[in-house]
Amino acid sequence: MRPPIHTEPDSGILARVAIQLVKRALLKPQTEGYSPSSLVYFTSAALPKDGFTDLRFALHSLAAHLGMGVLSHVWLKEVRYRASQGGVFRWHFFGLYKSNRNPYPRVTNRGVQTSLGAQHGLVSWSPDDD
Repeated sequence: MRPPIHTEPDSGILARVAIQLVKRALLKPQTEGYSPSSLVYFTSAALPKDGFTDLRFALHSLAAHLGMGVLSHVWLKEVRYRASQGGVFRWHFFGLYKSNRNPYPRVTNRGVQTSLGAQHGLVSWSPDDD
């Protein structure tokens, strides 16, 4: 059972609206043959260019998770859980994605760390290397 809309955190509402927009897009005949994540990107691109940044962000999160094989209802559940815990808006939508990423190569403000065992841990670059 889904929670009532008036008790849902903003991120949960955005996630629910994102899923409903994709369901509506599925009803159009020209959407046949596309992968689920591509369909979500097309839905995002169809939004008016002015505004809707948070909804577009939610759609991109959904597309990234569908591309990883996460089902939409699992994504929604995870967004709701993280939203109920507070934290940063981006964490609500990309916490599951970021937790499953490979930590290397890791970009830092001092360069790219290729692995824990790398010489000095960083790869340096200079214009003379080209």
